[in-house]
Amino acid sequence: FDFPHVVNVGRWYTIYPPGFPLLLALGLLAGAPWLINPLLAGFAIILFYGLGVEIYDRRVGILAAILGAVSIWLLLMSSTMMSHTASMVFNALFLLFFFRSLRAPTVVHGLAAGASLGLAFLIRPYNAALFALPFLIVLAVRALARFKLRWKNALALALAGAAALGLFLAYNAA
Repeated sequence: FDFPHVVNVGRWYTIYPPGFPLLLALGLLAGAPWLINPLLAGFAIILFYGLGVEIYDRRVGILAAILGAVSIWLLLMSSTMMSHTASMVFNALFLLFFFRSLRAPTVVHGLAAGASLGLAFLIRPYNAALFALPFLIVLAVRALARFKLRWKNALALALAGAAALGLFLAYNAA
């Protein structure tokens, strides 16, 4: 039973990380796995609005949501059962809480940013790592510059991200 996306070395397993199959499994439990990506695309448009408001203002948020809604890439990818839309959503969620962490470095914002990045990592690890790297560098520099104010936020982000990394390593070991 050799197949392009299945590793066959005495045991069969997929080459894909576990995050997106778990999302599809939720859709399967609901009887509609095909609905996962369209729902995520709708959530992405809301996130684009939130990011625009968080970084700039309401007008930019509305423009970002409109541009997201008419994006041919978003429309095409959200009509497939591929992991790109889910990766985009969790990376955008990471960005939302990252920028909130810059403005208000709370533990909750750090946990939310770390958990979002961790979920993005469980879906598309290389994509999430490369996407987040410049933002994590900015956060580290700011945390070091104002350590007493930002250490709890940075630690919360790191712990939530490390939990996802631990799940990923346990999945690979199994």
